[in-house]
Amino acid sequence: MIKPVPKNQDGKLYQDMPNKGSLVLVRRKGKIHGCFIQNNKLLKLTTDDENGRMEGMICIAKVMDIVPNINAAFLRVFGERKCFINLEDLQNGFNLTRPGKSFAQGDNVLVQIIKEPSKGKEASASTSIRLEGKLCVASFGKTEFLYSRKITPARREELCKQLKEASFHPPEGIQIIVRSEAANENITGEEIHFEAEQLCSKLNDLRDKASYRSDYSILSEVTPKYQEFIASVFDKDETVFEKILTDDKLIYEQTKTFLKGKNPEFVNKLHFYEDCLVPLNVLYGLEGKLAEALSDKVWLKCGGFLYIEPTQALTVIDVNSGKYDKKSTNEETYFQVNMEAAEEIAIQIFLRNLTGIIVVDFINMEKKGHRDELLKALTNALQKDTNPGRVLGFTRLGLVEITRKKCDKTIYEQILV
Repeated sequence: MIKPVPKNQDGKLYQDMPNKGSLVLVRRKGKIHGCFIQNNKLLKLTTDDENGRMEGMICIAKVMDIVPNINAAFLRVFGERKCFINLEDLQNGFNLTRPGKSFAQGDNVLVQIIKEPSKGKEASASTSIRLEGKLCVASFGKTEFLYSRKITPARREELCKQLKEASFHPPEGIQIIVRSEAANENITGEEIHFEAEQLCSKLNDLRDKASYRSDYSILSEVTPKYQEFIASVFDKDETVFEKILTDDKLIYEQTKTFLKGKNPEFVNKLHFYEDCLVPLNVLYGLEGKLAEALSDKVWLKCGGFLYIEPTQALTVIDVNSGKYDKKSTNEETYFQVNMEAAEEIAIQIFLRNLTGIIVVDFINMEKKGHRDELLKALTNALQKDTNPGRVLGFTRLGLVEITRKKCDKTIYEQILV
């Protein structure tokens, strides 16, 4: 029997690279997972459906049913998929079948998917088409030019002056919002002007195309989540990724094209893994890491552990001292376990994408100084993500409350649904 020759020395080429962080892209059970692994620990997971991501997609939908008593309508979009839309929102849209008329069953409408299907609910759509850039957001609606509230009045005045000199005005029926990124003084009015004009042009092109495209046409695809993650990391710190690995040829080619357009200088970080003896998911132990991410028990290095229980209303996290056996007072023991738990809780919140209300039952401590230090450590740890959590402090029962904005599915929905 002739054994196949391994092309990458059983994965050693990749294992021997400095482990600043690896983004491993794999196709698994009808989904594409982007797994960010650092020091052999899974820190971030993105998941895309093989059939494509819906949220953000712009397409032509057909009105299937109008239900006035719930103020809603149901639409059919590409691939026989369905979505839900508010009735008032629908009537404000562009009737492509009978221009200028109120919508009825069978009419076509230009929509953007604003929410993926979740927990048995249909996807949600809107006729308010919105395009986002790095500095601006453009959408159909009232003709106006607005600024993010995070931009100071002085900075706003400066940008207004620069844009006035460039003679920029939003086209009729398009609203432009300057994003908070423009608060950076290195950003010029000329850059905002350039991006705003591009977004306005794309919006008008979409409306023009919609008038002659067939039923269920997709006018604007959505960037996969793993590519968005790559872009967000490179925008902040290009040294985070030591390598990007995939064993799927299609994902490799798509990622290569994306990097060439976005960050061509980082194409050399992308590697196609083709070891015939050690599959990529085995090399990184992805099945085990995903199982750990779904487990309700998370061990701490000190011997303590977290117990994480998501419910419909909130998520409860319980901190236990477990096997921690250092010789010290109870107060000091509890403080050390709680401090390590705070760091791990932030990691688990980001990895599992826990949102809404999160309640943490830390081990009770008597000293106010220890409790204050714990809240500070937890707050700092939760600021490390693009969607940070907000620590509200201790309740009367001694529990710590955290809130976090929902912007994606939980890891349970991503893997199991």
